Amino acid sequence: MKRFILIIALTVLLTGCGSSIKTTDIDISSMPFNMRYAGLVNVYENLPDNIGKTLKVTGTYQKTIEGNNTYNICMITDELGCCSVAIEFESDTDITDGATITVQGTISTYEENGNVFCTLKRAEVWVQ
Repeated sequence: MKRFILIIALTVLLTGCGSSIKTTDIDISSMPFNMRYAGLVNVYENLPDNIGKTLKVTGTYQKTIEGNNTYNICMITDELGCCSVAIEFESDTDITDGATITVQGTISTYEENGNVFCTLKRAEVWVQ
């Protein structure tokens, strides 16, 4: 009986009573500001190896509408502000353009009009 209670207790502790524990494979949000741009560029340069990994990044929110499609984008600029790189993410969260956000999701690609794009699936968004 004691063994059964111990197993139940460990199961509850390890599963967090049903809450999901997400790990982050690539955490660009914890990098110094001047390294975030290079960190996201590195993700793109090694995209085949990064598909399926969880990415967390902090940047500026931008919503783009093209035809019937709406795109949520996390934009990161370099330290001088002359170059930027962005990653698209899926979210229904209502966010104001220009807000500082942290987004975490699974790196994936999709094809649209003959082009391949990178996106974060199942994204969680935190607005600062």
